[in-house]
Amino acid sequence: MDNKKNRSSEFAYLWMIKNKIKETYISFLLQALTKFQGLISKQLPLNTKRREIYDFAILNLQILKRRGFELFIHQVKNQNFKNYIKSSEIPIFESKISKSDGGISLVKTLQGKFNFPANNLNKINIFTINSQKENFKLKLQIINEQKMVIRESIVKSVEIKNNEYTSFKFKPIKESKDRIFNFRLQSIGESSASVSYEKTDETKELTLFYDGNNFNDKIGFQAFSDLGVQYEYDVWMLRNTLTATKKERCRKEAQNFAYKPKISIIMPVYNVDEIWLEKAIDSVINQIYTNWELCIADDASTKPHIKSTLSKYSELDSRIKVKYLSNNRGISGASNEALLLATGEFIGLLDNDDELSVDALYEVVKVLNKKSDIDLIYSDEDKIDMKGNRCNPFFKPGWSPDVLFSVNYVCHFAVIRKTIVDEVGRFRIGFEGSQDYDLFLRVAEKTNQVEHIPKILYHWRMIPGSTALNIFSKDKAQINGIRSLQDYLYRKKIDGKAAATINRTNYQVDYEIKGSPLVSIIIHFDDNVHVKKCINSIIKNTEETRYEILLMVSKKNEKQLSINFDPSNKQPAIKVLTYDESWNVSAINNFAAEKSSGDYLLFMNSRIETTNRNWLISLLKNAGREGIGCVCPKILNVDGTIKQAGIILGLNGEKYDVFSGNPENNWTNFGLDTWSRDYLAVSGECLMINKKTFFQAGGFDENKYYGNDIDLCLRVHKKGFRNLCIGTVSVYQLGIGLRKDEISPTDVQRILEPYRIFLETGDPYYNPNLSLKEKLCKLELMQ
Repeated sequence: MDNKKNRSSEFAYLWMIKNKIKETYISFLLQALTKFQGLISKQLPLNTKRREIYDFAILNLQILKRRGFELFIHQVKNQNFKNYIKSSEIPIFESKISKSDGGISLVKTLQGKFNFPANNLNKINIFTINSQKENFKLKLQIINEQKMVIRESIVKSVEIKNNEYTSFKFKPIKESKDRIFNFRLQSIGESSASVSYEKTDETKELTLFYDGNNFNDKIGFQAFSDLGVQYEYDVWMLRNTLTATKKERCRKEAQNFAYKPKISIIMPVYNVDEIWLEKAIDSVINQIYTNWELCIADDASTKPHIKSTLSKYSELDSRIKVKYLSNNRGISGASNEALLLATGEFIGLLDNDDELSVDALYEVVKVLNKKSDIDLIYSDEDKIDMKGNRCNPFFKPGWSPDVLFSVNYVCHFAVIRKTIVDEVGRFRIGFEGSQDYDLFLRVAEKTNQVEHIPKILYHWRMIPGSTALNIFSKDKAQINGIRSLQDYLYRKKIDGKAAATINRTNYQVDYEIKGSPLVSIIIHFDDNVHVKKCINSIIKNTEETRYEILLMVSKKNEKQLSINFDPSNKQPAIKVLTYDESWNVSAINNFAAEKSSGDYLLFMNSRIETTNRNWLISLLKNAGREGIGCVCPKILNVDGTIKQAGIILGLNGEKYDVFSGNPENNWTNFGLDTWSRDYLAVSGECLMINKKTFFQAGGFDENKYYGNDIDLCLRVHKKGFRNLCIGTVSVYQLGIGLRKDEISPTDVQRILEPYRIFLETGDPYYNPNLSLKEKLCKLELMQ
């Protein structure tokens, strides 16, 4: 007994030493990397041609090293430095109809008024009805603010569409940005054409008049620009610009809010350039919603313009409060001093060189008028350079605790109920660089009343020395982020260790496993070659985990089974189970689950191969957590691109695998695939679940052939569990599984019916600004 105790003590001591060496090594690497990145930023400034070449070379060298020559070529082919988009192909201003309630005859004149958000207005489309091709024409006139006709377009009867958009093209109006135009549409000759309309009670951006009288319904109307823009985000911004008309409508709505809480904007200031400080303050002053106060704490700045600028603004507007600190207290200390000035019901966080969108507070209070019990609100964000150009949007998912454990995705713009901020102790000294992340984690412990606004309400300034420009600019951000997450785990009594990942200020949690659970890996026999590869990869790459393999074989395929495993690999318990009934994937999985001995079930496609040794234990560590349902790894194609990394419902009217087709660790409008993410559903190609939870949810529905994994996940989610894709763990899928032609239309309709609510309202773990027609997280440009 004493020998066992001594061996146990020695093992614990050696384990502690090993971890200490590992931590020291990682810390050393991070410090070295920080210095190296600082040198690169100094010698090769961002937005220069030589930096562009350097970044391109480094990215592709990493791909070449990690994934080989094929993916390297794939990446080079897909690298678009000049990907120009013709905005004339996408409506910049649009009034849509979803159905037709009748037609407005063009025997009389139809007029309209709209505010156009871009220069070079050059085309208007109107949804027309034209059942007879008679000898007549339609004339569209564009009229300016001075009531002068400045453009005219005539379309012949043969060119007028029936139940489609008819196009009226004209010479571009160069200075058309943010101008109000009128159009007049009338027939020349006896017309059989009309304009389709839909009845509505909504406030419209397009004001209509028919035969000189107000027309309160809406028509299908599109206005285009002849601009050529470089990035899809440029087009998205044009389509989503807050025009003068929209701003006025928002102001009227804000004035009529039943609930008008005061929002205290917290802004610590230290030696920021005057131009950025003024832009930050002006962005608050210009807010559509007016019940705010700006609480500024100057952290003993040494630059003389700081005091004069702050004094000027505080004298101009009584809502601006300033406190000058005699000693520098760091961003946490200064933020706390600013908090002491706050008298609002909610506080919002603003850095001294960033900008709020003009409708930021309006959108926040609009949410609070619908849900007054919300405690934390966060929005989407983008970056803004020194010339005012916006780029790098981040369109976030709805509230996702596991994404927050991977990265501070809440970040900007965040508004929190002040009583909760006070309750958790405000900002903690010593967590500088990750002080807001630490605050969000502590707030998340106190409330689950969190709301996401899927709109860009915050512009993060890219200037030398800022984190927006260089994530390595804040030395302590990574270390303090890990500390923040570790403290959260400690407070929540969660056994786990926070650690860094390959990306700066991204994290992962190494959770402890309770006891020594057994995992039952359930594989359907496909063919000898793939099953042998699959099982040998499991045996070779699985450590520290107890498991058994259940190989499911149909009666007719039983004689074909002939697999000799690699004798050098340690053999697990492999059971071959024959299923006598007709081959039904759901029924077979349920049968295997009943026969299994494991505490956890892993349903695995026979085309899956594992390559790293932590794959199974990582899935088990997450599947064993309280409140977690289905768990899957990231599944890669042979070329290293992503096949599956979580399922979004509603894409193309069915379901699709988010990030599909992207290289790993490639930034998208939706963030990174390397983050662990909450989803409504994850892939059944490699899905782990606690056996008790599986049976509690009713197992697989044996009446569903296609989409049975989604159906199971949704029922598990309905029970209150979260489904996860672990972004730091990956496996490969070789070849395809179920063929598309084996899926009947009846199967598809049956599986989609229970998901109708998700298809109509949108998947809460996706973002409505991202396309429902693309798998690559592209922006929705045709909403």
